[in-house]
Amino acid sequence: MINAECAQFFTKELKLDISNPGPKTVEIFKTMSSLIILTAARTLQGKEVRQSMDSKFAERMHHLDGGFTPLNFLFPNLPLPSYKRRDKAQQEMSDFYVNIMKKRDEGESEVCPMLQKSRAMACCPVIVADI
Repeated sequence: MINAECAQFFTKELKLDISNPGPKTVEIFKTMSSLIILTAARTLQGKEVRQSMDSKFAERMHHLDGGFTPLNFLFPNLPLPSYKRRDKAQQEMSDFYVNIMKKRDEGESEVCPMLQKSRAMACCPVIVADI
């Protein structure tokens, strides 16, 4: 599974091929971060989630990560560009997963109904956005 994901990444994202390996310059940190995120999504969250991801997914994860600094915990609402990128990425990621949850609700998934029937510690029903 991981080998197939890596091969697909190098072929589709980096446009590399065995017949035409050619020299290619990439930002190794950004490229490897993308590969790790996409591979982890495929192995931990399933094929459906991975197929729904686009090339912006790793960028959103990077923006989320960049928005969580020690400064964030002291001053969570400063009007900083990194906070704005973080908040936008969080909303897009939330929308991404909510759409997948809605699709699963329409299908035959066992996980979503189980989670949606559960209750939080305060005995409140769990809503899709919380999942």
